[in-house]
Amino acid sequence: MILPNIEKTNKKYIREQQIAEESYKRLIQIMRDLTDEDENLSGIKITKVRAKGLQVLRIYVDGCSTAQLKSLNGEYKNRIRHLLGKSLQLRYSLSISFYIDTELSAREELENLLHDNDLS
Repeated sequence: MILPNIEKTNKKYIREQQIAEESYKRLIQIMRDLTDEDENLSGIKITKVRAKGLQVLRIYVDGCSTAQLKSLNGEYKNRIRHLLGKSLQLRYSLSISFYIDTELSAREELENLLHDNDLS
């Protein structure tokens, strides 16, 4: 039985985390700049960024309507991807996709239920 090279696997995972963390920081600035140019993007907050492999980013947002999400995944996607790639100075362009972060709303609902039960 051949065991996978654990050290190599850990290095890849660490690199994914580094790319996600650095992308998160850069995306916040990119979104600020885009919001200054286009007020239709106001209210969108980036909640987390997950790297899937070393070339795919899943960007989770909150405070975003479905129309804004379509704009992010449509007309703004290539521009954001270009600005992010330039900022990170990577050899390859990242593939990015935006998703609504449902984790926050689920957490808020749970907290409200717990709070309502405490009052009863």
